[in-house]
Amino acid sequence: MQVNRRAQTAALAVQRGIALDERLIRAALRLSAAYLLRNVEVVAEAVDGDLMLGLMFSAILQANVGHISDDPALAKQFGLTSTLVPDDMRRPITVNALSESLGIPYETTRRHVKRLLERGWCVKVGARGVIIPGEILLTPKALTAATKQYAHMLHFLRQLKEVGFEIE
Repeated sequence: MQVNRRAQTAALAVQRGIALDERLIRAALRLSAAYLLRNVEVVAEAVDGDLMLGLMFSAILQANVGHISDDPALAKQFGLTSTLVPDDMRRPITVNALSESLGIPYETTRRHVKRLLERGWCVKVGARGVIIPGEILLTPKALTAATKQYAHMLHFLRQLKEVGFEIE
């Protein structure tokens, strides 16, 4: 089974033009796990230490602005912290869609979204769902979290370069 999975991974990499280097793959796994955990800690800290609330907040935000990253012109326009995506360009997400995207029961998701709403960290947009308003991302707590995440990303990229990744 292990050999078959390795062969499948190798075949997929070749199809995509990716050179396999097991040393780099192991390094990427180790370094990305550390990077992920540092950012999870930052997100939880930003929402009063509640990891699940941080997960919900992050998933709502990504659902709201994920389409921006997929459009090169919009990604360039809104790529800077000082240029927030206007609230009317944010795509609301329903509690049901959020629940499905995270694989978390609907009722658990609903309770956490309710807490975000009560704290003013997200708002309802009619029957279309919820968004994280831009003004929330400009609060001192959110800006501190963003700065920490940026520092973690730079550290992660430096580590990748140190182990041999070629990053343009």
